[in-house]
Order: sequence, then structure tokens, then C-alpha cells
Amino acid sequence: MFKSILLSLVFLALQTTHPSEAWRGATSVNPLKSMIGEADYRGLITRLQSLNSDIATKGLHDFPDSDGKLLTGYAYGEYYDWDLYFENIYLSYYGISRYNFTNFKVFLDRQQPDGFVSRTIGITYPRPAQMFKPFLAQIAVLGSKQNGDDYEWLRARYYARLQKYLQR
Repeated sequence: MFKSILLSLVFLALQTTHPSEAWRGATSVNPLKSMIGEADYRGLITRLQSLNSDIATKGLHDFPDSDGKLLTGYAYGEYYDWDLYFENIYLSYYGISRYNFTNFKVFLDRQQPDGFVSRTIGITYPRPAQMFKPFLAQIAVLGSKQNGDDYEWLRARYYARLQKYLQR
């Protein structure tokens, strides 16, 4: 719940101000700043800087068989498919797209023969018997659009797996 509220605030805050301008305290007209006032807006900017620092220092982890750091909103190394999607939307506002596919590939590389993909690949609290919504397909589209990819990377190794996952 908190993440969705925070994301809503971020989207509103960045409607007329690019994130890099927001950190510098740009003076362009901003609907959120007008709505909540200067002091609360500055507090939000400070909190977002703190959040970004936490992501960089606590939210990126090494993972077996991964070709890069995995992104998680949890310092203890839990990986959920839906969090991955929303966290990457958040990071996209800062021009960061390099974490779109690290988790995606690990999720699909652990797919079972019947198409089952667990909703989490957590280390601390794994739930290998639970399947969830198709956020993996959404992250594939988000990352491909952000990177200007033509989806051929997906067809080469992951498209058939993703089809099986969505048909389950």
C-alpha cells in the first residue's frame, strides 16, 4: 500500500518537473508542490533521495545464476514479480532501466516444465508453490520499450517460456 501511495506521489511530483530538476529544487509550476506546500514538498524530495539511496545500498543483491544484480524492495533478499514491475516503473522516472531484465530472466530460468513460475524467488521466504499475475510479461514490455529493443532478445530464449507461463 505504501509503495503505491509513494509511486502516485512521485508521478504527480514529476508531472511537470524532470527528476533531475526536482533534486535541484526547480521552480517550474508543479501541481503537487502547489497542493501540499513548499515544506512538505521539500520533505518529499528528501525522502525520495533517501529511498533512492536505500535502493542503491540495500535493494540490489547478487543472486546465483544471474548476469547482474537483482532488484528488490527488501533488504533481506526477497524477490516478487509484482514488486519488480513497480520498482522498475519508479526507476524509469530516473532513466534507470538496467534492472528490468535481471530478475525477469531468473524467474523464467526457474520455470517448471508445465509452465509454472513462482511469484517469488525469495531466499528468506521462498514460496515455490504459489503462482501469481503475469507481471513478467509486463516487465518484458516495459524494459523493451525503455531500451528501444525490438523484442528479438525475448524471442531467442524467453518467448516460448513466457507463452507457457501466460497460458497456465
